Amino acid sequence: MVNHTCPHCGAGGISALQKMFLGAALPMACSECGGKVGVPYVRSMLALAPWFVALWVLLAMSDGDLQSFFLGATGAAGLFIVSWAFVPLIRR
Repeated sequence: MVNHTCPHCGAGGISALQKMFLGAALPMACSECGGKVGVPYVRSMLALAPWFVALWVLLAMSDGDLQSFFLGATGAAGLFIVSWAFVPLIRR
């Protein structure tokens, strides 16, 4: 999987999985340079929108376990895609 570019050193030291666990208050260190990296608060909160929409649909219209699973998986996939593509890494 393609690594994200560190804002400190410019190397690909942050994997997509590591980026998913970043939060506005939870920075991590780049594996290449050790610089602290995080994500901006507003964009990280906006990335939760697909998951909240799926949760709303799940609570409003779901009536089966399989349907609930697919709605939850769709929301999680949307969260991952939006976070991966549109939430930048910043220095902390």
